[in-house]
Amino acid sequence: MKAGTFQVADGVRQAGIAGESLGTIVAGTSQVASMIQCISAAAEEAGAGASQSASAAVTLSTKAEELRGLVKRFRVNA
Repeated sequence: MKAGTFQVADGVRQAGIAGESLGTIVAGTSQVASMIQCISAAAEEAGAGASQSASAAVTLSTKAEELRGLVKRFRVNA
């Protein structure tokens, strides 16, 4: 009888330890999820920045072509 009581008590102790471990795992999982959200937001911002850079490059190229056309009108007589 005492052996059975001891085994039950040990099982309860181990279940408590397992519960604490699961609590730690859940907290860690929440932290990882939060980090993933931050990374996702940063990636979206970086993507938006890259899109803006590409758009600015196209605009700059267009303006350079326009300037090249204007410069062709001038002739320098030496």
